[in-house]
Amino acid sequence: MKMFNLISIGERSGSGVPNIFNTWADEGWKEPVIEERFDPDRTILTLEFVEKQAIILRRYMNILHNMVKVKQMILLHILV
Repeated sequence: MKMFNLISIGERSGSGVPNIFNTWADEGWKEPVIEERFDPDRTILTLEFVEKQAIILRRYMNILHNMVKVKQMILLHILV
């Protein structure tokens, strides 16, 4: 989408937004909604999860958080 190019984000390959839609379809989640608003100009991408996916996402984020904590503890142990 052009909005990402305007703020110099992305690779200009054009696959980002279609990949989001494909991933959501593959997972059986509700189709993403792209909404354009004017005054001020903005584009809003809404990605919805059902409760089951939200729980999985929270667990995944907790695992990542714990991995970062463990890495920090290991680094501190090595430096001491």
